[in-house]
Amino acid sequence: MSTLTDRGEPTTTTTGGPGDQTGRPDTRNRTLKAIVIAVVIALVGLGAWVIVDRSSTPETALNDDVAQVWNDYLDAWNNYDSDAFLALVTPDYTFVTEQGTNTAESEARSIANLGTYDWHVTPVGEPTMAGDGPWYVSAVNSVDDTTFGDPVEGISVLTIVDDGGVLRVSNHTFFGDL
Repeated sequence: MSTLTDRGEPTTTTTGGPGDQTGRPDTRNRTLKAIVIAVVIALVGLGAWVIVDRSSTPETALNDDVAQVWNDYLDAWNNYDSDAFLALVTPDYTFVTEQGTNTAESEARSIANLGTYDWHVTPVGEPTMAGDGPWYVSAVNSVDDTTFGDPVEGISVLTIVDDGGVLRVSNHTFFGDL
């Protein structure tokens, strides 16, 4: 379409139909592209963060060596194995409850007799660890035997030390009703 200007010069304009370009960038398309790119970057970043968060180990998780001592210690109790128990504790080991403090030898005798009560301990949740030698491991435990009406929950705190190159339990404090 041609028109005349005030001075009588002809000009040409386009109608802007589909496929026509006026020479001006479409700001709506550019804005939409920017939004889509920002959303994609945000989703990729969120995905990467979730993967890293899920795959990383919490600071309070037990390292492999301490976890092995923890598991072996629980097994010794649950299997009523006083010899395995004595191999896992230091000579000056103490077991502390509201009822008092026991030595390694007296606790080993108690462990050997737990089978008559069908006694067992089950961790509730994951144990947590603090320290880098000595290590302090705490966990909520459920303790059950034939003398209890219902299982008793309590918190065990173990002190694990390097005893001449071997990790051993030097103290077990139990907070709960036994």
